[in-house]
Amino acid sequence: MSKYSHISWLQKKTQIHQRLLVCLVLLCSSMFGFSQTKIDSIQEQLSQFSSPDSNRILLLIELAEWYEDEEVLDESMKTFQLAINEAKGLRSPRFLARTYYELGHYWRHRDNLEEGLKAYVIAAEFYEASEQNAKLAKCYYRIARLYDKHFMTAEALEYFIKEKN
Repeated sequence: MSKYSHISWLQKKTQIHQRLLVCLVLLCSSMFGFSQTKIDSIQEQLSQFSSPDSNRILLLIELAEWYEDEEVLDESMKTFQLAINEAKGLRSPRFLARTYYELGHYWRHRDNLEEGLKAYVIAAEFYEASEQNAKLAKCYYRIARLYDKHFMTAEALEYFIKEKN
């Protein structure tokens, strides 16, 4: 056993504690009565992470979704873009995929076929490259639903079939 093996154990333990904290904050924030309180709570948690990391990216995604729910669309888009930039900085395909997937939802709710497809396709490429087949299938399903919503039946069918394979 190396005299430095305890360092990696401590780092792992710290990461687990950080993730538990983020989960707890997100869980508790959903229990508050007012959305602004939720947004403030998420922003407060973000201030605890000075540099990009996976927990910060998850919080940014959550914040972007709350801004979207509250129809503060400019802030939502800025926050999604910040999450994408930080995931790129971490060189994290997993978090890039997740952010683009959630951005696809944003555009789907805005009924923007072109931007929604763009975001879902980028997410699908990351999921495919990392062989996350269940998440890839979810992307295909969302792409199919987006096409279907716009009465593009042939394209929708193509992605519904891909989802099942």
